[in-house]
Parts: sequence; C-alpha cells; structure tokens
Amino acid sequence: MNPKKLILIFGSVILFCSCKKDDTVVIFYTVASEQVYRYGAFGEVPYFVVKEKNDSDWKVLRDGIQGFDYERGYEYRVMVNKIHVREPMQDASSIEYHLLCVISKTLKDSENLPPIRWEYPRP
Repeated sequence: MNPKKLILIFGSVILFCSCKKDDTVVIFYTVASEQVYRYGAFGEVPYFVVKEKNDSDWKVLRDGIQGFDYERGYEYRVMVNKIHVREPMQDASSIEYHLLCVISKTLKDSENLPPIRWEYPRP
C-alpha cells in the first residue's frame, strides 16, 4: 500500500477516535460488487451489501455511505465513519455513514450474496 494512503488512514483514525466514542466510530467494510433492491413507495431502492473486517456473512446496509462513488461489478474495501445522530430529522435514520477513504477497488463478483431482489417480510 502506498505510504500516503497509510498516513491518511492512520491520521483519520486518530482524528476520529479522539471524538466522543458514543457519537463516532471508524469501521472497515467490504462493499459487495452488487447491490440489493427493496421496493418502496417511490420504486426500487438500492442498498449496499457489506461485511465488516472479521465477518463471514454479508449484511444489508440500509443507510447509504455519503461521499462513496459506487460502481457495479467492483468489490471495495472502505473505511467509513459511523456517526450516531442525536436528533435525526423525522423519519430519518439515527445513523449516518461517511466515506473516509477507499482502500481498494477490485473487479470481482462477490460470493454468497443475499438475493438481489430483497423485500421486507410481509405480515
């Protein structure tokens, strides 16, 4: 890995770890090469499929990653800042994800993904 990226990563980790731990957490995600879709009031809504550093199973990230320029067909390793919003807007999530840096971008088909068309279970 290039030394400039390492300095940026460690500098960002130190900077964001110095914040209140209840409000901000730095997380390393693998973002899958495909997204899953949920049908909502305004049509299909895409969601990222991610796994944390030591996880073996994928999970659906229902909140987007601000500043992340996703390109289908590539698997990414990213460092994100997970922020707990104390007073979110009505009907908004209390969690925000902000991209700190893209560690790697690899042309790859991610394996063992959940179904691409995904919906909440119906009662």
